[in-house]
Amino acid sequence: MDRRRFLTRILPGTTALVVVGGWTTPATAQLPGFPPVDGLLPDGDGLPGVALDDFYDLGDNLIQAAAPTMTLMRMEITEDGRALFELPRAEVGQGIDTTVAMMIDEELDIGMDNIVVTLSDARPELMFNQITGGSTNTRALYQPVSRMAAAAREAMAQEASARLGVPTSALVVGGGGIAGPDGIAIPYGSLSQATMVLGTPLGSATKPVADHRRLGTFQARTDALAAVTGRKQYAMDLDVVEDPLHCVAVHSPQIRGTLAAFDEAAIRALPGVVDVAAIRSVPTLGIGEAPSYGLSTNPTALIVAGRTFGDALKAEATIKAQGLATWTPGTQAGRGDADHRQDLVAATLPISPDLPGVEAVSGEFEFNHIAHAPLETMTAVAHTTDSSCEVWSAMKIPIPAQEEIAAQLGLPITSVTCHVVTGGGSFGRRLFHEAAAEAAIASRALDRPVKLMWSRQEDMRGDRLRPRTFHRIKVTKALGKAVAFEHRFTSGFTSFSHGFGDAVTSLIGHATPAQYTFAQYIFELMMNQPYDLGLNTQLLNEVDHEINTGSWRAVYTGTGRAAEEIIIDELAASFDTDPLEFRIRNAKDEGLVRCLEWVRDNGGWGNPAPGTAQGIGANSEHRSNMAVMVELAEVEDPYPAPPGARGGPSNYRVTKAVMAFQTGIVMNRAGLEAQMLGHLNDGISSILRASIHIEDGAIQESAFSDFRYARMAHHPPEVLMHVFGSTTAESAEPGGAGETGIAAAAGAVANAYARLTGTAPRTFPINH
Repeated sequence: MDRRRFLTRILPGTTALVVVGGWTTPATAQLPGFPPVDGLLPDGDGLPGVALDDFYDLGDNLIQAAAPTMTLMRMEITEDGRALFELPRAEVGQGIDTTVAMMIDEELDIGMDNIVVTLSDARPELMFNQITGGSTNTRALYQPVSRMAAAAREAMAQEASARLGVPTSALVVGGGGIAGPDGIAIPYGSLSQATMVLGTPLGSATKPVADHRRLGTFQARTDALAAVTGRKQYAMDLDVVEDPLHCVAVHSPQIRGTLAAFDEAAIRALPGVVDVAAIRSVPTLGIGEAPSYGLSTNPTALIVAGRTFGDALKAEATIKAQGLATWTPGTQAGRGDADHRQDLVAATLPISPDLPGVEAVSGEFEFNHIAHAPLETMTAVAHTTDSSCEVWSAMKIPIPAQEEIAAQLGLPITSVTCHVVTGGGSFGRRLFHEAAAEAAIASRALDRPVKLMWSRQEDMRGDRLRPRTFHRIKVTKALGKAVAFEHRFTSGFTSFSHGFGDAVTSLIGHATPAQYTFAQYIFELMMNQPYDLGLNTQLLNEVDHEINTGSWRAVYTGTGRAAEEIIIDELAASFDTDPLEFRIRNAKDEGLVRCLEWVRDNGGWGNPAPGTAQGIGANSEHRSNMAVMVELAEVEDPYPAPPGARGGPSNYRVTKAVMAFQTGIVMNRAGLEAQMLGHLNDGISSILRASIHIEDGAIQESAFSDFRYARMAHHPPEVLMHVFGSTTAESAEPGGAGETGIAAAAGAVANAYARLTGTAPRTFPINH
């Protein structure tokens, strides 16, 4: 089948209309508008400067990997006139459940209040269609969900046509029903019992983009009222198990240390403590690390159960204060930030030597570790028996979690149920599932259902950090223009062992020369060079520091493209050219030009407010473009670091931000603008104030007081945003919006800092 053709099938004998839709595609299928996956790069050693991301990006890869099981998604029109859809993605605050509801309402005109989107349990048969990451949710789901809703509309129209005795062309669909020429409408609920022969193609077409009335509008989140009134439920709010123990997990103060001993009697004697157990729960970690399972062998966590979470948290504090548990040295004992920096510098791949008489602009940049720190810490509910296990947690890739928990407990995978729960933030953290695994094992060890929560300190110090990175960049000039762009990107090892990597490697053999490493392939798919600066080589090397790491928003581009945006400003200065105009002249994508021009024309570029300096940054990623202009001032920090906290003062504030975003079909403008604000806040934080310090193998930060992420007081009081979206056949697909603007915002803030202070920033955050 062509990947854009769909079969819609009605299941006989049901009391509601059930539509199953999707596409199938071989691994070498051609993506619309892109070359075949086979031969994306030349055979042999490849050619320096080939930019894989120019025509095939990470989203394309993940969408293609998910495509074969799109046909297993399900939507139901019930007899009471509601549309039910089971979403095979995680909702962690990005609003994908609202976006999917808008897709359904666009085709059915059923009303947002009549659409119920729930999160699917782990379903192994979905394979790579149950992965949330890489800014692919909207891109992957738009076509199949829209076509499923269109198929349901067509099926009900045919049933209405038969009942009313008029052709479907004479029917008016909308308002939750279908009306004939006389204006009498049959509600969807009355038509939902329509059945058709399994596998009959309906030939239903989705609406033209120009006719969209729901998509592209500002739509409030479907969970907004519940969220602001405190009725929204996260894992710890669920009343799904009887008489659970309230547990906290205590881990080594050093990275990857294990439990050596604990004073069980003293811990059990603490007020409110009900039980205690040592467990080992090590989800797959990194290079060469085989998982080891069991309840007591080399335990990695001490589970403390209390009558309430208050009791358990007080006990955790006492255990740490009185040394009631001792730990083996971690993998980085005796080492810290300076050692990791030295490792990265030594591992940086060589760059071309300077040639006599040839001018070049160059720089070295480093970004320190940073934490995810979602507002909701790692949490899970679990009930394990000798023959089964049931877990509730916010899991972005639940199938590997199900497989791993089954292996840890010695159960068949069919005996483990993983329920995906809405998460209170992620930013990449919930790609891993430590809390779910610990809860499942703790439930067996304690022989009771459990609610397990990591304290804020445990969540911060046990995070899977964005790795530290080091960048060496050089742009060679000749004949009045840039002729070669070189970027040597050295990073701590980034773990993709959570299942995300499996989706990518499922197609890797079709897309790259055999000698490409997995990390280099991911890097190539993400690190797009948006400017024409001659021969382009962006090369990655990784160092395994044996530190728990994971994807953080804009995995490689958040640091790599941010560093490049700083060099672009310095390159423009070497040509005595305005940095914004330089970007416009050299941008490859017309969409990026539109964003830059809008920011220039609407943001007062070149006329900063008194006492401020302006900075510009831009990026192309996930089939979208973004430009950001900021104004930066030196002010007293309203939230200075507490005594003893690492890092210097952070007395800089973005006072104004102007942002333009260009993408394909716009889904929810409210959600897209919220993403843009998130990009801005992440850029401010990672450049000016937020980082993790490692000393003697231990993370020093423990709360939001010393992990100095930007607060509302650091956010600019003046923000102007604009979205360019397609309303014609200009683009038949949406672009990604979750990560595109982070490098643009970070680059803009760094460049404003350079103008304000007259110094070239090289180490981030500025105050580390």
